[in-house]
Amino acid sequence: RGLRTCWVDRRKGRAGGAVRAVDPRAARPDLTVHSLAQLVRAFDRA
Repeated sequence: RGLRTCWVDRRKGRAGGAVRAVDPRAARPDLTVHSLAQLVRAFDRA
């Protein structure tokens, strides 16, 4: 839960950077809710 909270706070201004750090293929201008959902699922599995 601490990791999720930290990521959510960072997402406000660094969503692109966070996605790039997890999956380079997701580092595209068309950042969508679907990409964020995949990122959340990745943290859930971690």
